[in-house]
Amino acid sequence: MTGIARVKLHLPHLHCAMGCDWEDVWGGLGSPTVPGLAPWPDELMSASAHIAREPELSPYGVDRKLVRTMEKQARMALAGAGRLLDAWHPGAGSVAERAETGLFMGLPTIDEPLPGLAVLESWHAYGGRDDWNATLMRETPPFSGLSLLNSSACAHIAATFGLNGPIAAYSPFADAGLSALIDGVHAVAEAECRHAVIGAVSTKLDPLQPLQHAYWGSGGAERQRLPGEASAFLLASADAARNDAVLLGYARGCHSTHDDRGDTVSDLIGQTLEMGGYARTSVGWVLSNQPWQAAHKESLSRALFAFAPLHLPIETRFGYVGPAAATLGVGLVLEGMRRKRRWLTQGTRWEALPMDAPCSLLVMHSPMGQVAVALIGRAGL
Repeated sequence: MTGIARVKLHLPHLHCAMGCDWEDVWGGLGSPTVPGLAPWPDELMSASAHIAREPELSPYGVDRKLVRTMEKQARMALAGAGRLLDAWHPGAGSVAERAETGLFMGLPTIDEPLPGLAVLESWHAYGGRDDWNATLMRETPPFSGLSLLNSSACAHIAATFGLNGPIAAYSPFADAGLSALIDGVHAVAEAECRHAVIGAVSTKLDPLQPLQHAYWGSGGAERQRLPGEASAFLLASADAARNDAVLLGYARGCHSTHDDRGDTVSDLIGQTLEMGGYARTSVGWVLSNQPWQAAHKESLSRALFAFAPLHLPIETRFGYVGPAAATLGVGLVLEGMRRKRRWLTQGTRWEALPMDAPCSLLVMHSPMGQVAVALIGRAGL
């Protein structure tokens, strides 16, 4: 084995509305959870959300005064990384006790105030003649600036747990989680670090979120898109053994929001399978988040036509969790490989069925058209 196929993916951990234990979450996929009340008025959007319980940080020695200054998403990320590292090497809290370990995270926001100063200056320069809401939506990237603290999540995690390898945080888009996975695996494969903690966290539940959903969604789909809270982590380690889970292939691209006939997703799936050395018939499970634009939905529908019985839409159970959908999906695949099972939809029901195919696909969309595809299977087959 060479390259990324030598990097083992293991120890998935999650924190979501369904719980923090894979036994509970996997078993609970057969019946949907009841969403809680979202922190915004009902007239903005269906006032429901999949809300995770407050993460517990006291086991990691984080000062409660610091905890109070952190957004919930940053706390969820810190707790998720802590639980993974505890499961990996319990009690190994110092740099000296752990091999060089990097951190690669998909974060839902960028470090930018909302609204930006340039937006305010532009609006005032025109005498405030433009509608303020239209101006704000036009000038603000998706989910930008809903929090100024999430960008510090990597620093909090690295400092708390003594991570001593490369650190990278990725874009605020839904493909950020897969980008973190891909680059984290490459960092291990190229000997930048011996291990890589890979994770992602959901978008903050904020009254501005439904406004952004309404702006970036299409065809009224944003009213059915229930937000959710989740963080999901896993570990990438060097020297995978035969039958260990590995990243076999991947592809990233961008699909124009106006191209209804584009085959971007099909092309990216083809590139991913070619890189992994597998045919479409070898895929036994396809997981995706929900596309935002009508053009993206059409493209995904065409791309997955041959896989239709194998497709599982993650957001149906977990809600819209932004970048965390990708690492959560990887966790589901790793759990499925361990159990030799997969969850599939039978009408409105979800059923856990045997899984004997050698690999699974993940397809992630973002509001502005970024698409990432990853193929996960067993090493040495």
